Amino acid sequence: MKVLSVFVFFLTFYKIPFFYPYFYISIIFGLIGLSLFYFKTYRSKFFSSIGLLPIFFLAFLILYSLIIDLFSGGLVLDLKNSFSVRGLTLILISALPAYFIVAYCLKWNYRSAIDVIALAFWVQAAFWILSYLFPNLKFVFNAFMGGGDEAVNLMPHNFETRGFGISSEINYTTPFMTVLTCFLLIQRKSLSFVSTLTQLINSNLVVISVAFGFIFSKFRLFYKFIFLAIVLSFIYAFGEVFFPRLIAEFLSGDSRTIRALMNNHIIILNNDYFGHVFGGFVYLFRGDLGVSSDIGWVHIYNYGGVFYTLLYLSFLLFLSFSAFGFRFFSLVWFSAGLVLNTKGLLFGPNSYYFVTFMFIFLNYRNGYQRSNS
Repeated sequence: MKVLSVFVFFLTFYKIPFFYPYFYISIIFGLIGLSLFYFKTYRSKFFSSIGLLPIFFLAFLILYSLIIDLFSGGLVLDLKNSFSVRGLTLILISALPAYFIVAYCLKWNYRSAIDVIALAFWVQAAFWILSYLFPNLKFVFNAFMGGGDEAVNLMPHNFETRGFGISSEINYTTPFMTVLTCFLLIQRKSLSFVSTLTQLINSNLVVISVAFGFIFSKFRLFYKFIFLAIVLSFIYAFGEVFFPRLIAEFLSGDSRTIRALMNNHIIILNNDYFGHVFGGFVYLFRGDLGVSSDIGWVHIYNYGGVFYTLLYLSFLLFLSFSAFGFRFFSLVWFSAGLVLNTKGLLFGPNSYYFVTFMFIFLNYRNGYQRSNS
């Protein structure tokens, strides 16, 4: 069962589709997880572990989204990006595969789950090394996931500088979450080091997850400083070769990305009281209005206003509490979600929600804990 668990975790965490961009293999595992609901014990434990408030806020988000999508035509114009579909697939592609792994494959065993996650990350590290040494493999990985030759990581300026490994979210959630999970949850020293160096090449956002790890992980302070010294020395010595995007960010005063987001991506189209409170029902990710944004909060605010934004924040917060209890660490995890939703639109199936649900189910049976290994 552990081999199956690694397989399911890898395909779900890295959100890997099969020869078509939106046919995620984890849909199958989600349906298997849903089939467990036939048994009352599995059904009751699923809902009991998540808790009333996260379920309430997610249900409200989906219902409110469905009403907006039906009246605005969002389901017809852009089905895969509609907020109601995002909410439903969050359950199908993130929550249910997590439940299948924890409840069925691992029988709620916390230590086995930590081993499974670590093995999956080592597998990704192997894919990363292969695609870094042989960049043409990126064409193979991209074709397997149903992508075209115009994919952003296959462009000349990115071909040998980023996008190594295999994942449909290799430029967004998975580099950040790989490093964050290594530091805060599974806490394997060598894996944390390897993941940091490899994923920093894929995404500058990893700097923030390293900062989270340095401040909030349970590693000894001595190890943290040794780790930081080695990483910084490596970047200083080989930065122009291995980390050209990160070096460019630092040379800009660590503000190039922030400046671009502030200047080009803060777009508010709600123009009256109703729009600011309940939203203008605008889908910025379609670009139909000649504008678009990478910032998730901008998408949410233009879509559902203050009301929808508060609903989403409440869902994110209480989901973190369900995973890690009413402790300071839950606020750290919640903050990581806030960061990711600033880089992109987090509401939907992805590695952040998948890991969160895994630890909701694990900690429900094992008590709120973090690995000490």
